[in-house]
Amino acid sequence: MEVLGQSKRTMYGMVVTLFLVGGYIGLGVIAYLTRDWMKLQLAISVPVTVFLTYYWIAFESPRWLLANGRTVEAREVIDRAAKINKVEIPEKVYELMNENIHFNEDVGPYETTQRVYNVLDLVRTPNMRKNTFIVAFSWFVCTAAYYGLSLGSAELPGDPYLNYILSSCTEIFAILVAWATMDRWGRKPPVIAALILAGLSCGATAGVPKDLWMVSTGLAMVGRFGVSVAFDILPLYSAEIFPTVVRNMGIGAVSMVARAGGILAPFVSLLGKSWAPLPLVIFGIMCFLDGVAILTIPETLGVPLPDTLEEAENLGNCRIVQTVDKVVTVPTEEKTEILDKVTSV
Repeated sequence: MEVLGQSKRTMYGMVVTLFLVGGYIGLGVIAYLTRDWMKLQLAISVPVTVFLTYYWIAFESPRWLLANGRTVEAREVIDRAAKINKVEIPEKVYELMNENIHFNEDVGPYETTQRVYNVLDLVRTPNMRKNTFIVAFSWFVCTAAYYGLSLGSAELPGDPYLNYILSSCTEIFAILVAWATMDRWGRKPPVIAALILAGLSCGATAGVPKDLWMVSTGLAMVGRFGVSVAFDILPLYSAEIFPTVVRNMGIGAVSMVARAGGILAPFVSLLGKSWAPLPLVIFGIMCFLDGVAILTIPETLGVPLPDTLEEAENLGNCRIVQTVDKVVTVPTEEKTEILDKVTSV
């Protein structure tokens, strides 16, 4: 995402998610055909070795290189990309790139930043700390609710394999809804609306009589749809909140927290043995609280990616202008705008 311009981020994020759903559907098909857990594990594990080939052909992020003062390496990556795309980069772009490189104010204006960042930088300043905790909580909630509701699809009447495949196919509709709303209304409103919808629909199952199981199933499906929409938007939204210098660490940290939600999900589902609607009520409360919490983090639509901790700390203070590579922000605006133009060639 760091090598894309603002206008391409949403499309890239949603296309990646479509491939993820393709994996869900493929998993159901393979499981249906094999019916053996060992063969299934081999079928889904061996293809992963293909990813080892990516190291040799993948570009380093020029935005990350520029944010860390490594302009020579950034220029090599940009020249390589320009050659593949058969375009020429004007020398003026490189001059602007050198002029707008981030400097370390602690060591002087002529020494490029060589600081080594760590995970503590995610919580070192007030706004970054708040954003990190809320994003981590959102990943935890969405993962727990998503997998908790997904596990329930196999318990529906009918063939469990077919139910899983069909429920995975419904994810495509959730992606289309997320795609249609993200660039129109921003990142926050669709996520908040989807989580609150999921919370209310899951919580409403507590008042449905046992003999109206179809109503409970319908409410659960609406809840899963809401969680799916939020889950589709969240990775892109999170990447736009964390600054370039710690973006990998930020996404890695919240993803680790999300795994805890995935571990918790089946245990919450077991609570249904004592009271059937209890798991849905728990997931509903979590989703509703998450939707309210997201109200406090900044909108990122139309805002250049933050590169430094300072820019991320001031992210909520910028005025959003929905035009490509143009935004009114804090005094670091010019640096970020140059990085957007260079890395989206």
